[in-house]
Amino acid sequence: PFEEYPCPSLELITKFNRDISRRLKPLESENKDILNNFKNFARCLENSSRFFNQNYTKGSLGEFLGLARRLYEKKIEPTYLEIPFSQICDGDEFLSFFLEITKNIKIFSKIYNNKLDEYRKLFKIRNRAHPSPNLIIKKGLTELPFWIWKEGDQRRKIFILEEKWGDYLYNNSYGKIFHIEEDGFKSLFSLKSILKKRGLKIRPKALLLTLYNRLFISNLFIHGLGGAKYDLVTDEIIREFFKVEPPHFLVASCTLHLNFKSSPSASDFKISALKKKIRDLEFNPERYIDELPLTKKEKIQIGELVEKKTELIKKIKGVSSPIEKRKISEEIKVISNFIVEKIIPLKYELDKKIEKEEEKIKQAKVYTFREFPYCLFSAKTLRNLLNF
Repeated sequence: PFEEYPCPSLELITKFNRDISRRLKPLESENKDILNNFKNFARCLENSSRFFNQNYTKGSLGEFLGLARRLYEKKIEPTYLEIPFSQICDGDEFLSFFLEITKNIKIFSKIYNNKLDEYRKLFKIRNRAHPSPNLIIKKGLTELPFWIWKEGDQRRKIFILEEKWGDYLYNNSYGKIFHIEEDGFKSLFSLKSILKKRGLKIRPKALLLTLYNRLFISNLFIHGLGGAKYDLVTDEIIREFFKVEPPHFLVASCTLHLNFKSSPSASDFKISALKKKIRDLEFNPERYIDELPLTKKEKIQIGELVEKKTELIKKIKGVSSPIEKRKISEEIKVISNFIVEKIIPLKYELDKKIEKEEEKIKQAKVYTFREFPYCLFSAKTLRNLLNF
């Protein structure tokens, strides 16, 4: 899990900053701010690393990057606050939420799976893992919508194991972890004690992560475009299991481009027109004779052949004999092939234009890429996004 990734060493960060700066150097002629912005961020990365080293704090990768971002944003004095979700998950409130699901897992798992099935049916999705896999339900064993792991270990599925003497929190690797008791406070105290003693961590899967945040953490949950679709499932789970109307959420999206001086202009329409012209060249080569660098003699010769081809086309319409038709068709084909040979340079020129336009489109896609990291933009630019 990313939560377990440690803060990288200052040596590794310095090497990373040096490598990225070297790769961004050629862009200085296009936009010098890109490299300057990254250099500012590079200092923030190094200062973040020094903070964790000087305070003898074992920071995670997420905490390290979070502090670097806050340092980068310092100039614009952001007013928002944040807290690592790992801290939330270790609190009594989250663990009480977890226990509520475990005690009602039979009902919850059926609702959870039904809502996922309905979503797939509604959007005609065949992939059973999208938007999230169904929970495993077997006789005496039901999967929970949470992960469990020990520090340094991979995340693992967690189940409720039903036995004669009670229900247990269970995992194939960790065995019986915890006996689920009826008394909520006693159960919470026991769970916290066992998790701490065994060094175990419980974290929600994707849908439950959003569900918990919306119901118990935020005043208003803000989604990107992708996540908002999945909350159609979350909404229905909230309605059916918790018997409340789900809180509203906000969907926000933004496309911000880096400014390049020589951003190429290209269009699929232009390429389509060039390809259409090439197709027409093959079937009606005589239309493009004037675009060729031919001698006067060649133009006269081709002009005569074009006239002959026109006469043959008229003639073939009035011929009923298959043999005669075949003969005339061959004559037309010979004339067309001769003219096509003459227009090969023009076709080559058009092909080169298409290649050039396609290359422009590739470059334009890079210049208009909407997922460049925030550290290539100035903090001021990011702040101005909020002034709407």
